[in-house]
Amino acid sequence: MTRTAAPELRQRTAVAQAQARDRRHRITVWSLRAAAVLLVLVTWEAVAASVGENLLPRTWSVLSEGVPALVSEGYAAEFGSTLIRMTIGFAIACAVALPLGALLGASRFWADVLTPYAYGIYMAPRPALLPLLILTFGAGATFGIVMVLLFAVFFPLINTAKGVSDVVNGPLYEMSRSLQISRLRTLSSVLVPGSLPYVIAGIRLGLGMAFNGILLAELWTAYSTGGLLQAMISYHQLPEYFAFAGLIALTAVGSYSLLGVFERRLRRRRGMAVTGVFGEAA
Repeated sequence: MTRTAAPELRQRTAVAQAQARDRRHRITVWSLRAAAVLLVLVTWEAVAASVGENLLPRTWSVLSEGVPALVSEGYAAEFGSTLIRMTIGFAIACAVALPLGALLGASRFWADVLTPYAYGIYMAPRPALLPLLILTFGAGATFGIVMVLLFAVFFPLINTAKGVSDVVNGPLYEMSRSLQISRLRTLSSVLVPGSLPYVIAGIRLGLGMAFNGILLAELWTAYSTGGLLQAMISYHQLPEYFAFAGLIALTAVGSYSLLGVFERRLRRRRGMAVTGVFGEAA
């Protein structure tokens, strides 16, 4: 009985040690991240004190003047309108990318035909297309939606193709075919669960590109959020500018991180390699 219990005890000890290492790793990572934020704030204060608040406002000025203005001046509401347009463009991008990516992953023929065009969209100098797109769609909301579509479509497409290809060429899919399991059952039990972590990773990367696309479009045309940012710089409203820029950054990082948490859970459930929400080892 002692001999039987010894391997179990060693296994439990190994698991406990691995969990302890994981906890220490997370504590170290988050401690260093907190230290980096503190270093940035201290450096900010030192530079602001050196150059004067006409060039760089102090953090207290941003918190006491800029943050309340986000609500009182309607900046947050305007950014909400920008997010709605970005969401529409991103939804269109995913509606195009996910089925097309599934087709590329499932069919070698269509992958050979369409993959060069997919990479062509990614490599194309999109900022050089801005004048043509403005002439075509105008300088309003439609232009921003189109820019989001062009920026965000690539990563969901390629990652979906990669995920579907790995599943289709894997042993589980071959087994389901050899057992003559129905296509609907294979789709719901093998193809979708196996490729979903790749799809979520592509959506996460595409979301970051969607923020880039909508902000570039609105800064280029001085429309909505982009127009407000330019006006704040023109009228030297630096506390409001940094508070508004911080709101945009926090929204982008927060949404990216939430998708990262969802992706990690999917990967753990599938027994796949897990990374942190920002791509670091975990």
